[in-house]
Amino acid sequence: MLALADAAGADRFDLLGHDWGAAVAWDLAARRPDRVRSLTALSTPHPAAFREALLRGQLLRSWYMLLFQLPALPELLIVAGGASALEKDGLDASSARRYAERFSQRGALTGPLNWYRAMPFGLRDPTPDVGVPVLYVWGTRDRYLGRAAAEATAGHVRGPYRFEVLGGASHWLPETRADRVAPLVLEHLGAAPA
Repeated sequence: MLALADAAGADRFDLLGHDWGAAVAWDLAARRPDRVRSLTALSTPHPAAFREALLRGQLLRSWYMLLFQLPALPELLIVAGGASALEKDGLDASSARRYAERFSQRGALTGPLNWYRAMPFGLRDPTPDVGVPVLYVWGTRDRYLGRAAAEATAGHVRGPYRFEVLGGASHWLPETRADRVAPLVLEHLGAAPA
């Protein structure tokens, strides 16, 4: 991400990430506050908050992360589940069909699943607390990331912090709640220091 910012000539920039993109954004914002002006994280809590919540229900929500450690089998299961499995998770039908089509292409899932497979290696260097302004948006019907982790995130932000809860929203905030997320992001960006 820093190389992209450098190529664009951006000394400082705003980060917005969802799911794994948010996990990466949390880490970059914590480690390089000199480059990051603000952070918006959708669905995914601060990684330390996630770990703290494991024994408070998060482990039951994250069972699939253990499954994803296996070679090949997770790819086969996800492709077999198709669009209907994604729709059951709260994704709209159009996005679910588009994602399922992409997932069915040979090798398309290995890279994304390798993020999960690399998780054990990241335990040696936990993400520090974040000091830049943060907007964290979480949906109450997120099947993967629970309230305990979402609420614990505040304990890992040292700068200005805003936690927005979207009632009835699933994990798929960018696809299903863009109408609610976009105004929050614009307000957050407008309030961040120049």
